[in-house]
Amino acid sequence: WFIEINPLPGLAPGYSDYPMLAGFNGMAYPDLIRGILRAALQRMRFGEVTRYAAT
Repeated sequence: WFIEINPLPGLAPGYSDYPMLAGFNGMAYPDLIRGILRAALQRMRFGEVTRYAAT
């Protein structure tokens, strides 16, 4: 799937396109943010992240 090419997509919940598109596909906002952070940490070679800070 292809959403868009945007180096800095908006991430405001309920307002920005990226979180709204994720929501339309069944992904909750916290899961979207976790996925973005997990991908970034893996790219930086921190490996798989298995624990999250309490929110």
